[in-house]
Amino acid sequence: MEKIELPAIEENFETLMNFLEERVDQSGLNAENLMLLKIAFEEIIINVIHYAYGEGGGPICVLVDFLEDPKRLFIEVRDHGISFNPLERADPDIHVPAEERNIGGLGIFMTKKIMDSVTYRREDGMNILTMIEGITEE
Repeated sequence: MEKIELPAIEENFETLMNFLEERVDQSGLNAENLMLLKIAFEEIIINVIHYAYGEGGGPICVLVDFLEDPKRLFIEVRDHGISFNPLERADPDIHVPAEERNIGGLGIFMTKKIMDSVTYRREDGMNILTMIEGITEE
């Protein structure tokens, strides 16, 4: 399992995205699933950067691993921010015009649709969001 931990600030967004990309570009995920995976990861990272901490800030930790039998990609995002389970949020009604929808919730909705599995737990003062995606060979 590979790990990166940085302050959850916008200046580290690109480094976090590069960390994921370097680990999954050669994973065997087909091109479409790889692009969708990056979108899901971006949504989670942006939410932590913008909402997990107050002005004091704090760390974000990302763990990436490959699981076998069946082949799956495991991504875990951890933060010590306010307790927040994004999976408890009601899905937005995507059939309502965008200008009539409530703000927020679309990113986690997309993440749940993109990934095979998304789970949340609060443990030792940490928000832990785990995403798993099956690897479909090209």
